[in-house]
Amino acid sequence: MTRAEFTSRRTTALFVLVTVWSVPAFAGRPHLEETSPVVASSEIPRVDYLRDVKPLLEKRCSACHGALAQKGALRLDTGALVRKGGDSGTAVVPGKPGESLLLERVSEPDPQSRMPPDGEPLTAAEIETLSRWISAGADSPPDETPQADPREHWAFRKPARPAIPQVRSTRIRNPVDAFLLQPLEAQGIEPLPEAGRLVLLRRVTLDLTGLPPTRDEQRAYLADDSPDAYEKVVDRLLESPQYGERWGRHWMDVWRYSDWYGRRTVPDVMNSYPQIWRWRDWIVRSLNSDKGYDQMVQEMLAADEIAPSDEENIVATGFLVRNWFKWNYETWMKDNVEHTGKAFLGLTLNCCHCHDHKYDPLTHEEYFRFRAFFEPLELRHDRVPGVPDPGPFKKYIYGQSYGPIAHGRIRVFDEKLDVQTFMYANGDSRNRLPNKPPVEPGVPAILGNAGFKITPVTLPPDAYYPGMKPQLRAEDVQKAQAEVAAADALLKQSEAARALAERQLADAREQAQQPATAGGTPANALISAERALVDARLTHRVDDAHAAFARSQLESLVARVAADDRKYRDGSSAAELAQAASLTERRANFDAAQLQLARAERGLVTAERKAAADEKAQPEVAAAVQQLTAARTTVD
Repeated sequence: MTRAEFTSRRTTALFVLVTVWSVPAFAGRPHLEETSPVVASSEIPRVDYLRDVKPLLEKRCSACHGALAQKGALRLDTGALVRKGGDSGTAVVPGKPGESLLLERVSEPDPQSRMPPDGEPLTAAEIETLSRWISAGADSPPDETPQADPREHWAFRKPARPAIPQVRSTRIRNPVDAFLLQPLEAQGIEPLPEAGRLVLLRRVTLDLTGLPPTRDEQRAYLADDSPDAYEKVVDRLLESPQYGERWGRHWMDVWRYSDWYGRRTVPDVMNSYPQIWRWRDWIVRSLNSDKGYDQMVQEMLAADEIAPSDEENIVATGFLVRNWFKWNYETWMKDNVEHTGKAFLGLTLNCCHCHDHKYDPLTHEEYFRFRAFFEPLELRHDRVPGVPDPGPFKKYIYGQSYGPIAHGRIRVFDEKLDVQTFMYANGDSRNRLPNKPPVEPGVPAILGNAGFKITPVTLPPDAYYPGMKPQLRAEDVQKAQAEVAAADALLKQSEAARALAERQLADAREQAQQPATAGGTPANALISAERALVDARLTHRVDDAHAAFARSQLESLVARVAADDRKYRDGSSAAELAQAASLTERRANFDAAQLQLARAERGLVTAERKAAADEKAQPEVAAAVQQLTAARTTVD
């Protein structure tokens, strides 16, 4: 499986997003004694089913024996169903607590067999309540209804457009008005008259931009007598940059936008990431460009798959970056599930991290299936044209801290393409369920997953190999060409300086052969000229090495681009071009080493001269010798 083609988890999921109690036969087990001291007396208040028993069963038993689950075909959400029992027979025998399996199971001393399987066992007082209720006949209201199926709750049903209410009022401008006027008319309430024009202008301006209207805007609105004057104001406000800034804040609260967090005194990064502000700006841009909510959701969850080459929208995955936690990958995955459910589904999935939901049609396994969509994720830094390269993303290493990046674009990508998701118990990843195979990505059944399947996504080369991006290539080539031009210019200057120093030395030598005069000392002039020539030659050598390195660096870049194009764009063999690129890269590395050697030689001469004039500078000579030795070793 290559990075160009792999099984997409999150992309497919986007379009779907808009403990056992089987009562065994207890043959040979002693029953509770019917002469138990918990029999009701005239001094103890009578047990009331609705007040004492039903809430207890709902709290401790409904998760496994209610509307959502009926382990062992047993339901305990009505008195009649309790008396009916399940696969193992009657759960309670009215008037006979000693023959009631319900009491036997909740009183079982063995934790592996005792019910309920999760949480603390029932207290002695709770067991006594059940026993007294059974002893009194286990009565319950005859008209008691079982729990409603949570799957029939309005929140899990497909929305249907209701009929528009018929009202007498003629003040309807929008169907919404009819829904507002209907209850008013039913109560005989006459709505207030429409607010004045300036009040309407102030209200809509504050609502859409968060700012009051200016005096010029008020004058312009009052001077506009056209029937659609108000509509024109609304259009103007919706088109203003302030609209996205105002309403983006509300959505950022829902989507948990915040800046990065870390230990500022170190400093390092623990949560989110410094370049997360690019996601904030994307939210504002999206609202101002009238981008659909459905598209925004898709891009926040999987822009790296549905818009892999879109530099402006790839930052939408900041929604997932925001959940990142440096020190625990499990925390990141848990937050992705929790906050995706809250932000886009209106569901809290937290509880089924540990067990099936008690009151929502969501299971423990469905939680991990939902998590599997995010399992391959990792963070990545991308270069942004015009700013320095942030370098590779640094993964967490125990005991190491690193500061925030100052440049680049932070985003998610699928790094672990074949990763598996395993279920575990009690919210602790160390408690992996034994003999439970890894789960496949899936959508909770209540959301409607008919026809759901994982489909491959083909990514363009520049999505998984950023070095293919045309903007970055152009920038690198332009920078390398500018470096060559600058290095050639310096080389010409140093060549001219060396030639001048050579002429000046020749003149100084000729002058030194003349008889000394009171006006000068030819010997000193000769020494100065010789030193100047040494400096000019050292500088020329440095500039010559610099020019060679700049040219080989440009050649290496061009060769690498050609090899990459052959391999990733054409899909053909690039062995010959890759070999040529490798050769030019090694040449560039060698020229870089030559440049450092030339600089080290010049540095040693400078240090020795300084030490000759001042003994305190002697350590600089030793440091320069070390640098020269290291440079020679590198060249070798």
